[in-house]
Amino acid sequence: MLSEEKQKNLAVQKTAPQEIILGVRPSHMILSKQAGNTLAATVEVSEMMGSEVHFHASAAGRDVVVIVPTMDVNGQHIDAFRRGDTLNLSFSGNVCHVFSRDGRNLEF
Repeated sequence: MLSEEKQKNLAVQKTAPQEIILGVRPSHMILSKQAGNTLAATVEVSEMMGSEVHFHASAAGRDVVVIVPTMDVNGQHIDAFRRGDTLNLSFSGNVCHVFSRDGRNLEF
């Protein structure tokens, strides 16, 4: 769900209901352990980059890049993922960016 601030900005601008493109930066994605209220993505390439893992994946017919730390907040290392594995991704509504189908930013 979009943050209250983003919803308010869209309402103030009287943005008409429409199909949108939702943008989320690669480093704002979170790996979830379980499916459910997540975006499923299939790993194409996994690259260890020091303190981060870069995943190139396919989700809902789109190419996505996901960047996650190699260690979670509890000090546990992120398990290795291979081509074809499924990532369960989530993100906070305050880090989303909303665009029209023609690429116009709808938040301003």
